[in-house]
Amino acid sequence: MRRLVRPAGCSCRAGAVCCGKVTRGLRSGWACAGRAGRSGWIVSRGRALNSLQGHLLVAAVDLRDPNFFHTVVLLIRHDENGAFGVVLNRPSNTRLKEVWSKISKSLCATNELLYVGGPVQGPLLALHCNAELSQLPVIPGVYLSTDSEELELLAADAQQRVKFFIGYAGWGAGQLEGEMEQGSWRTIEATPDLVFEGDEALWFRVTRQINDALLVKHLRIKHVPEAPWLN
Repeated sequence: MRRLVRPAGCSCRAGAVCCGKVTRGLRSGWACAGRAGRSGWIVSRGRALNSLQGHLLVAAVDLRDPNFFHTVVLLIRHDENGAFGVVLNRPSNTRLKEVWSKISKSLCATNELLYVGGPVQGPLLALHCNAELSQLPVIPGVYLSTDSEELELLAADAQQRVKFFIGYAGWGAGQLEGEMEQGSWRTIEATPDLVFEGDEALWFRVTRQINDALLVKHLRIKHVPEAPWLN
């Protein structure tokens, strides 16, 4: 197979499926930059950085950037070099089956929609729950894959709990921290159920969870009613 040239802004790993084509001999970027873990403290340029890997970024109500309006982003990596994640609640109008023939000659049994993972071009990637096909663990029970062989195996099994993404969201060093300080994002710990049920209503559900947790914390109540503003 001839070597394909990656588009600008793409940082695919060798063998990753990029923009509908299998790339060869390319160095990896964020997608396989190491093992992701739970949040922790990282010392960066003399200051402590609270890593939000494995958390959800939830867009604030007043975040009007069309790329991130009412989005929920799973942070796959967050360290002193920046952050990388995928938008969970932006399904496209295209099903994986419709474009699979441009990606691979293998069988595609899944009829799931492709998700728009963010505004940055990159490899086709999948979040799934199959540890045997894991390229990178994200949280317990959720794994990342961009390798072409792993993607083919995931697509061939209609029973897999999996979501496929085109594009991703990326931040340079210190950029996400600046947006957090401006109040553009709120955070909540990710769970497999939140990751895989990530439809367009996800933002409202996790926003309510965050608000309920704040009410419990500050008002010291044990149960938040369905519509507390009516009481």
